[in-house]
Parts: sequence; C-alpha cells; structure tokens
Amino acid sequence: MGRFIFFIFSFLLYCTWAGGQNVVTEFGKNRVQYHDDFKQWNMYETENFVTYWYGKGREIAHTVVQMAELDNPSIQNVLEHKMNDKIELIVYLDLTDMKQSNLGIGEQFQSQGGITKVVENKVFLYFNGDHNALRKSLREGIASVYINSMLHGNNLQEIVQNAVLLNLPDWFQEGLVSYMGEEWSPKLDSRLKDYFTSPKKQKKDFARLAKIDPQLAGHSMWNFLANYYGRASISNILYLTRINRSLENGLLYVLGIDTKELNRQWQDYYEKNLISAWR
Repeated sequence: MGRFIFFIFSFLLYCTWAGGQNVVTEFGKNRVQYHDDFKQWNMYETENFVTYWYGKGREIAHTVVQMAELDNPSIQNVLEHKMNDKIELIVYLDLTDMKQSNLGIGEQFQSQGGITKVVENKVFLYFNGDHNALRKSLREGIASVYINSMLHGNNLQEIVQNAVLLNLPDWFQEGLVSYMGEEWSPKLDSRLKDYFTSPKKQKKDFARLAKIDPQLAGHSMWNFLANYYGRASISNILYLTRINRSLENGLLYVLGIDTKELNRQWQDYYEKNLISAWR
C-alpha cells in the first residue's frame, strides 16, 4: 500500500527536466572544478521549487523534490508565509563534491548542523546515504529561506536595513530552524536532561543554556511555545518581532509577557513535564 501511494504521488508530481551547462556557476567563479560532472547541470522544476543536479544525481534529486513538495505545506502552515519566487535546491552527491564545487565564493553562508547551507533563496544539500538526515536537512533549508524572508525581507535594501536594526539572540533563529527540521524527540529530550542534571553548580536556566547551546535552547523554547501557547504563536512572534524590530516588544504584543517571564515559564514547563519523568 505504501509503495502504491508513493508511486501515485510520483506520477502526479509534475516535473520538467531541462539540461544545460553552467547552470549554477553564478554561485562562484574562482574555485577549481575537480571533475567534469560539474560542467553539466540538469533541472527539475515543480510548483514551488527548482532543483538542480549533476552526473549520477538524477535519482536523489527526484527524491529531494518529492520531499520538498510534500513538506512545504506544513512549513507554510506553521510559519504562515509564502514565497513569491521558487526556492532553488542544489543537490550534491556527497560532502566532498559540495566542498569542491564553486558554491559560496563571495557569498555569506548560514550553516545548520554542518549539513544544510542557505544563500538567499538557494538551499545547498548533499546526500550521506541517510534519507532521514536528508529530509531533516531539506526541511531546515526550506525553513531557513522562509524565516529569512519573514525577518529580513526579500530585496537587498530590506535585508541590509533589517540586519542592522533587528538584533536577535542566536537561539531565536537557530532554534526555530532546528524546530522546523524535526519535532521534539527522545534524543533532544536526553540532551536537555543532561543539561538539567549536570553536576556542575552553575544555575540551570534558559539564559545559560542559550549561551552554551543556542540551537538546543531555541529548539526547546519554540517547542514550549507551540505546546503551551499554540503553533499560531510562532508566526505571530516572528511577524511582530520584525515589525517592532524587537523580540521583547514582539513577545509583549503576542504573549503579554517579557523575556524574563518567558524564561521562567520555559523552566517550569520542562521541570513539570520532563524532569519529573526523569526521576
């Protein structure tokens, strides 16, 4: 049954293939190309994505575009945001190829877990043989593009202006991207347990966790917000934080509390729901 559904989905997914040379050479011009495969890039174009692949990457690129179109609605629903332009997905066969390609010369990268890289509306991915890891990386990349658009805008003037005026803590965006990449899991639960039960005498609060592990802190915070205040609070906080150019003001407008109270609520939530289960 599962194979049948997958086949139907594959059949209905509209893909257009086009071949061409130097499709992605705009990403950089000075780095040496290590093999000829990079000279021939091909493309799948679907409703929301343009996916580029090379050499023997047809099969994995087809998987990527299926995953992207499948997960895109859920990401849109949580963030309540749509892109005007299609997101570009550049698929590499392995990490070595991604490092050897000319991507990123003169570009500013955002790295999520060392796997997903995002430049504007372009998501760079490589396949390590694990489809679950690929899907997580893809979701993180798509979410990064959406979140950047929501917080910083789409044109150069907006991006520069908001980058200067909107000074957000590291946990805010790193944690939200991680949250969009995967749901709260036993593995994350274990990492948070290690933090709370550490024998070190330092205060075990959100502020300290945000300093030593902003991704885990942020992921746990967005998970708390979604469970305690509802998922709609996520997009509302993003929108009003950008409009007011302040996280503090965004929280006040959406939740009616400041960051100090939010951190206290986070502490209470995990102590009641998680720490008690650990003991």
